[in-house]
Formats: sequence, structure tokens, C-alpha cells
Amino acid sequence: MSAKYENLPLVYGVFSDCARLANKEYMSKEARKPKWLVDHFLMQRSLNMVYASAGVGKSLLSLELAHFLATKPNVSKVIYLDGDNSEAALTTRGLNDIVESSGAKLEYYLVNNHKRFSIFGRLKNYNLENVIVIIDSIRNFIKFDIKDDIKVTKYLHKMQELRDKGATIIFLHHQPKQYGDENNKMYKGATAFIDSVDEAWYVSKSLVQNNADKTLSLDLEPQKNRLDTKAQRAIVDNKTHSVSFSINTQIGLNQKQRITLEIAQEIINANPNGIIQSDLAKQILKIANANYYEIVGKNQLWNLLAEFGDKLFKISTFTPKGGGVRKLYTPLNSAETESKTPKRESKKENALNLAKTIIAKAENGIAQKDLAELIFKQATSDTLEIVGKNTLWKLLDEYDGVFYKAEKTQRKSGYGITKIYLPLSNLGGDIKAS
Repeated sequence: MSAKYENLPLVYGVFSDCARLANKEYMSKEARKPKWLVDHFLMQRSLNMVYASAGVGKSLLSLELAHFLATKPNVSKVIYLDGDNSEAALTTRGLNDIVESSGAKLEYYLVNNHKRFSIFGRLKNYNLENVIVIIDSIRNFIKFDIKDDIKVTKYLHKMQELRDKGATIIFLHHQPKQYGDENNKMYKGATAFIDSVDEAWYVSKSLVQNNADKTLSLDLEPQKNRLDTKAQRAIVDNKTHSVSFSINTQIGLNQKQRITLEIAQEIINANPNGIIQSDLAKQILKIANANYYEIVGKNQLWNLLAEFGDKLFKISTFTPKGGGVRKLYTPLNSAETESKTPKRESKKENALNLAKTIIAKAENGIAQKDLAELIFKQATSDTLEIVGKNTLWKLLDEYDGVFYKAEKTQRKSGYGITKIYLPLSNLGGDIKAS
């Protein structure tokens, strides 16, 4: 049995001689609370794997990340162990400038003789509190077959011990060769690599790169989501030696899904008053066909839209007069969207907006003829282009039950039938958030 841990909680248990007993007093201490070094990407005292195909830019990302972390006040030192890159490549990336601008907080080691080098031999006796250790790449420091699950588990257990002493560890790893357009997001070697880490990040180049300013845009996709990590887009600038991170919910989607989602969002944002699901699907298909885009099928579309509800747009339900439940898609922030929307709205949107406003003010309802007169009058006053009268009636029928309620009634003359338009609020309208 090993010696008892110091500063144990007051309450002891059966295994207190070899393990810490987690109780309220122990776990509530400030030192136990996890702290983000990079929000939703890198947490203090964590073990992380970052892997990608060759040539993606993971070494450049880790180099600039080391510089970024060295500037943080809550980081005492960054130790970078490089067994993968040539001196020529590092010179091109501006290693000298990075090390000098980081002060004494970044220690960058070029490890040539891997067989004689032991990460754990040196670090196990080092004060690792608030220390970052970056290993590029892990295969250069392992002296056995990386497919051996038992040996990899034992090796990473030693890394976990360094983590428990206060270190934040990032090790880079490689993917097997990929064939075809789709990447399987697998890494080389044993399953223990992902089993033993707190988070594993799959890195790929973003579809769109900013070639003008020569920055590198990378998509970072968490594979475990154990620490409330979230998909990130990293912009790496090797000229200014900077890296920035932003949460991006669309990372991980394939090209068809991304294109479909972009079209859907564009349509929804152009309809601040909302668009019903069937119309949204028709417009998505129309734009895709016109531009020869490949998009997902209808069943996949509904699942895709549901996944991004309250992230990119709002989804609400309503019950029209004919019965059944329909979905209405509106921009996530209507006020913000309206302020960014050009004044040259479509004729249909202008007419619908005017009708909605007029009906909302008519507590006792408004007759169809009077509604049309007020719509055209207001449009003239505001110099807005709107649809003609016949199209207006069809448009009002289409949104009956969405923004107002239309009821048939006898004309005052006694001859013929007309419609009265009433606000939904006066009828106990039931538009509900989904």
C-alpha cells in the first residue's frame, strides 16, 4: 500500500490509504473547479488528443496555440516537445519569433534521439501546476507498436498521472490514409488512444479559406464531448502569430447538409414573419435546382432543421383552421434580422406585413374590402411595392390561421358572402414554441 495522501477530507473510507475520498468538502474547494484555458476547447488539468490527416495544419495550429497559451496569466509554462518537424519547416513558420515573443514561458525542444528520450522520467519530478505540455507527435515518443492496446493504455496512464499533478497535456496524432471524398475521422493505432483521453479533437481544413489574408481556417470537432466541449473554428495567422477560436455548430456536417442548411437559413432570414415548413421545403428545392446544388432528401431535411432549431432559427407550431399541426420557421432574432434586411422586400412580404399590422389593430375584425383598401393606402403612403388584388386574396388565404383568422360572413347588403379578418389573440390563437 502507498502512503496516505496529504490533506485528505476529514471523513475517511475503506480505501483512504490509497485514494482520495470525494466528499462535499473536498469537491467544493476552488482548486477542484475546472477552468477553461480556451472556452469549450481546452480545460486545465486535462489530457487531449488532436489528430488529423497529413498536411492539414495540426502542427501549425499547435505551434500558434503554444504561443497563445504562453501569454495567459494563469499559465506558468508551456513545454513543447517536437519530434516530428524539421528545423527548416520550423524556421519557415517563424519559430524564433514565437519563442522570443513568448518570453521565458515557452520552452520549445527539438527531440532528435527519441529512443533515449523519456517524457515521464523528467516530468514526474517537476512541478506541473499550471503547466502546458504539447507533444508533436505521440508516435515519435512511443517505443512500441501503437496498435498494442495494453501497452498504449499503460503509456497513457502515465500521462494521466502527469495530468493529475496539474499538467494540461495535448498530444498530436495522425490518421491513416483516407480514400475518396469522405473522411472516416479515425486515428492510427489502438482504441486506448481515445478511451484514455478527456477529449479527442478531429481537425480538418474549413471548406472556405481566406486566401486574401493568408490565414488558415481549421474545423475542430470533439469526439467525446466529455467536458462540455463544443465544435470550434480556429483561425491561424502565422504572420501575426495569433490564433482565435469560435464555436461553430455546423462543423461535422457533410457538404450536402451544409449547403441545405445555408439555403434554409437564407430563406428563413428573408422571411421575418416566418415561413411554413412546406413552403420552406419548396423554396429550398427551387434554389437547389436552379443552382445545380446537391442537397439532402426531404426526410433528412426535417431532421437537419430540427437539430438546428433555436441555434440558427426558431421553430414554432400552429394549428390552422383546417386542423392539423404545422411548423413555422422564423429568424432567431427577428429584430436583428429586420434591421439587417434590405428595405426592398418582396411585394408579397410587404403586403403580408401590412395586412398583419392592420388586422392586429382591428380588435373586432375587419372586412375583406376594407382591409384591401387600407393595405393599398398604406403601401402608397410608405412607397412600398405590393402584389395586386387577386394575388393578395391568395396570399391572405395562405396565411390564414398563422397570423390571423378569416371567417366567412354575409355581406351587409344581404347579397353574397365576404370575409372578416380577426387577430389570432382575440380567438385564443395557439401558436406555441416547439
